[in-house]
Amino acid sequence: MKKQTRRTRHSISPKPSARTLSRGKIRLFRTILIVLPVLFFVLLELILRMLNYGGRLDLFIPGPGRLENHYISNPQVGRRYFATLKQIPVPPNDYFARLKPANGYRIFVLGGSTTNGYPYGSNLMFSRILEAQLEDVLPDRAVEVINVSMTAINSYALLDFMDEIVQQQPDAILIYTGHNEYYGALGAASMIKPGRSRTLILVYMKLCRLKTFMLVRDMITRITALGTKDTAPPTATLMERIVANQSIAFDSRLYTTGRDQFARNMRAIAKKAKKAHVPLLLSELVSNTCDLTPFVSLDEESALDVFNQAIRLRKNQEYDSARVLYKKAKDLDALRFRAPSEFNRIIHQTAEQYTVPVVPMQSVFETASPHGLVGDNLMLDHLHPTITGYFLMADAFYTEMLRAGLLPQAAERSMPAEQLRQSWGYTRLDSLYGDLGLRILKGGWPFTPRSETNRALEYFIPQDFVEEIAKQVITYDNVSIHQGHEILAEHFTKQGEEAKALQEYNALVALKSYSVVPYLKVSEMLIKSDDVARVQALIRESLIFDESPLPYILLGEAYNRLQRYQQAIVAFQRARQLGAAETDPHIVVGLRYAYNALGQFTREKDILDRTIHARQNSDDTPSDSRAVELVQTAEQLIEAQQFDAAMVELQKSLKIQETGQAHMLLGQIHLQKRQAREAVDHLEKARALLPNDPLLLYNLCIAHVQQQNYESAWKILKKLERLDPHFVDPYDLKTKLAGIVKE
Repeated sequence: MKKQTRRTRHSISPKPSARTLSRGKIRLFRTILIVLPVLFFVLLELILRMLNYGGRLDLFIPGPGRLENHYISNPQVGRRYFATLKQIPVPPNDYFARLKPANGYRIFVLGGSTTNGYPYGSNLMFSRILEAQLEDVLPDRAVEVINVSMTAINSYALLDFMDEIVQQQPDAILIYTGHNEYYGALGAASMIKPGRSRTLILVYMKLCRLKTFMLVRDMITRITALGTKDTAPPTATLMERIVANQSIAFDSRLYTTGRDQFARNMRAIAKKAKKAHVPLLLSELVSNTCDLTPFVSLDEESALDVFNQAIRLRKNQEYDSARVLYKKAKDLDALRFRAPSEFNRIIHQTAEQYTVPVVPMQSVFETASPHGLVGDNLMLDHLHPTITGYFLMADAFYTEMLRAGLLPQAAERSMPAEQLRQSWGYTRLDSLYGDLGLRILKGGWPFTPRSETNRALEYFIPQDFVEEIAKQVITYDNVSIHQGHEILAEHFTKQGEEAKALQEYNALVALKSYSVVPYLKVSEMLIKSDDVARVQALIRESLIFDESPLPYILLGEAYNRLQRYQQAIVAFQRARQLGAAETDPHIVVGLRYAYNALGQFTREKDILDRTIHARQNSDDTPSDSRAVELVQTAEQLIEAQQFDAAMVELQKSLKIQETGQAHMLLGQIHLQKRQAREAVDHLEKARALLPNDPLLLYNLCIAHVQQQNYESAWKILKKLERLDPHFVDPYDLKTKLAGIVKE
């Protein structure tokens, strides 16, 4: 029985099945299970890259148009950190050569809104002022100062930028950062962060380079937004929108998280710079301590009570003690819009560890403030400097660079920033733009309760044209500060206020407009006023945007006035190579003047003969030998810059015989003297005798423009186009008039 049972059990034991997988197949199956999802995501990433999903988020991208051989800071790079916002902060419009010049001196400047020049335009960033100081002491170097700052970013973003920056062969990196450490993107108390863990945030920043991750992030953002209502008012500032914790007690857990992230990120930045052998320059932080009441006071130790104690000490003229308490009140302010004093200690500790120089910015501002108390004298709000403050920052950075030996040669002291300010490119429009931006800031939280509607702009009633333009610039997205300056430049030109027009064009140069017009306008005006020192630098910069005859004509005129005649000849010849007319009066006069100054009289005569031959193609040559002789004498006097004597000879020739040639020369002399009315009178008489002379018509057009008779100038230019479609317009009058005259 037992044996039978055993046999039965034995008979039903499992037998090998044909469906059983071998170990090799099982491993293959498991490999496929792992590889298929990986392949899927790799394929998805490739497809998204082909479709350019989310756009390029590289820090640097090729520039537009004529800037194709340059890099600019990517206006979309902020999408790395502000994916949930419709409007993102953008870096300034600095550009630099894709291939660093052999004589290049390249600096990158990093930071937040202060480094970005808030609330002003980019022409008042301390980096732009510093660039001018460096150009002043390094005339033989191609100086490039590239500001990659953005509003509402902190040390995380700066650390994220470092690898891309060191690839561009910088000669130095300058950093002013710390005020946004708590509320800036990815900060300890910001709404924009994946979590509090620094490791998680660093991984998150790396993943943001992947299109697949961006897709997933965007999907989550859209799904989350479906059930979330934006409670921020339409006028809310960027910082107001991203603040998560409005109250952070001193030495609390959240406070130490922000402090520690700042310390670790600054050390990581310094380590990257050291590894790449790039000099680093850090700066102390400074803020308004004595004229700004703390935003939030807590019961443990009231920031407001300490602030009031400081006020009493100040009234008693105990300034040193007051300064200590003002700083303590700032540190106790639970709304962390101003960096605590500990951050400056961290900056110095980092600098000491990595042998990095530090700009003593706090002491610089205290030295420039009455009794060493920094307040509204140099600060507009809680931490943004006044215009004077921004020039002070530029000076402080330059001074420390010089002291630390960061300049490429033993440069002399640059023009002090305050002296540079007297000729700097900013106008009343910039001041108004900053003032209105500040009104908007102070009209909202935390300066006023969130429940109140920001009516700052409603209360501003423009009193003149400049104020009207300023309000348009600050109100409308499609009217930029660049366009505001362009409008005012044209306005002042029409009003005959050339000094004001020059300042508007100067501001456009400082703003680095991607246009040749401001550079040429400023050059023309400087030549007219016999102040030609800056012209060479202006023309060199303009050629990045447009290489046409006019820049070289202006350059030639400037070189002649600087007695650099050989360079003037090269410039005028280059203008001709680019298509300027053979008989262009500026080139003819300029070349003959330069050859004469160099004693090359054969070349001078050749220029004269070619010009006369070109004019003799008309039927207006004087038939009376006395008139011929007088006209030829006048032409020689013109080339010798003896205009008054030439006019006498031409008037004599007209008494003998009325000729278009004599009137045309008289018109050209009056043009040279900027006597537009007299120029028009003679050129119109010449036109009656030489109705189809292209050069005469072009000179007449110039004369009408000088008189601001834009309609007449436009009609003549249109006739010239019909008469000679290939006539070169070296002064680009067509473009300029097209923007003024309405057909």
